[in-house]
Amino acid sequence: MDAGEKLIEGEEYLLSFSDQKILQSSRDPSSSIEIEYLDYDCHARLTIPAKNIKEGSSRALRILENVINIFKFTYHLRNVHISKHYFGINSVTNAIHHPIITMEDEEYISHKYDISYSPPLLNRQVIKDIKDSNSTLNSLIKKTKPETLAKLSNVLFWYEKGREAETDHEKFISYWVALEYLIKNDKNKTVKSQMLDLIPIMLVSLSFVNELKSIYKYFDNIFFSQGQSPSELKDIEGLHNFPLINSKIFAEHILKFKKYSSDEYINHRIDCFCNASINVIDQKRQLTLLNNKYRNLTNRIYRIRNNIVHEAGTTHNDLILYANWLEYIIRVLLSNFDSKNLNSSLSWDECKQLYWDWKRNLDEGTAIDLV
Repeated sequence: MDAGEKLIEGEEYLLSFSDQKILQSSRDPSSSIEIEYLDYDCHARLTIPAKNIKEGSSRALRILENVINIFKFTYHLRNVHISKHYFGINSVTNAIHHPIITMEDEEYISHKYDISYSPPLLNRQVIKDIKDSNSTLNSLIKKTKPETLAKLSNVLFWYEKGREAETDHEKFISYWVALEYLIKNDKNKTVKSQMLDLIPIMLVSLSFVNELKSIYKYFDNIFFSQGQSPSELKDIEGLHNFPLINSKIFAEHILKFKKYSSDEYINHRIDCFCNASINVIDQKRQLTLLNNKYRNLTNRIYRIRNNIVHEAGTTHNDLILYANWLEYIIRVLLSNFDSKNLNSSLSWDECKQLYWDWKRNLDEGTAIDLV
């Protein structure tokens, strides 16, 4: 919360005791207390049409959960805590309503926080994504159709349940619920057939562009830590605004970035990407291999789901591996709507069309454009 922000009566008491002291100290010019912000809190005000305070607070909490789940999904955040404390103002009578406030265990809350990111870097990324109309963040937030918002809300609810689950079985089941609800669009087809029609094709058609995204983020982090990108790259048309560049331009000039990498694995991945970009035989082999592997993976996940749901199965080797694959599949499906840049690549229908175009061209002996 901005220390200079004017508070509505009662808002300050929604903060923990330690945060109240920090806020009061920051307003006192004579204070010599050195403040270190270990936790980063957000304070929200919402205007909700409701019949009473209970209905309004419940709807407001759900809206906050939906927005926070989108941010957690987009930026891989974990254990973001929503306080149960709130108060409401009746816009007609100006009467203030609030529930009985229960003291929360601050030590417990701090223990639950997992600050595995740098707030300045996160803030930089959020600002950049807000400005980019095609970013994943904007793609998720601006889905204004009621049915789309409802589906997104439910999928992210179960997705976050999976991320925060403590056991492998809980993770798997939570991710499965999210995935099944996400892909179930045709009442005349079974869930399994819809999975096999969509998941392998999505993963294959996006495998190269997702690899490019990963390499791109590596260099973005390097150049940001150095304060600027190399002048050699800025002189290249299309790269002067790095990191705001097009995936095709980045792929075309990727070898120019290699000299700035000190990571042998990154260099190996760059070489593999370049070889796959020009070799028709290698492209066809990889396309077939990836499709077979992803179909086998999808079938395996479905069999595990059946064993757990229908036979109360409790023993599965490498269950966490398949739970992690479910998480990855959901991320791929949710991150691809209609944009064609490095942040979100292709819609589901575009991915399907891309895959069959690739297959036809390779069968004819023509190299394909991987991004």
